[in-house]
Amino acid sequence: MAPAVAQQEALLGKAYCYPNPVGAGAAAHLRFALRETALVELIIFDALGAHIERHRMGEMDGGESEIS
Repeated sequence: MAPAVAQQEALLGKAYCYPNPVGAGAAAHLRFALRETALVELIIFDALGAHIERHRMGEMDGGESEIS
């Protein structure tokens, strides 16, 4: 599936995960900023690049958000 927007038009302003690295059994927190309202999908990979999970978060407003 192709991304909804081209790379040069990305809606994601900034993103970071903490703590990094995330220990076994610990919660990860993802903070990010969207330039405008958008449909958000979170895809999680392990340190070796293997796909772990996919979460469809639905429509989120522009601005800063955090997912735990």
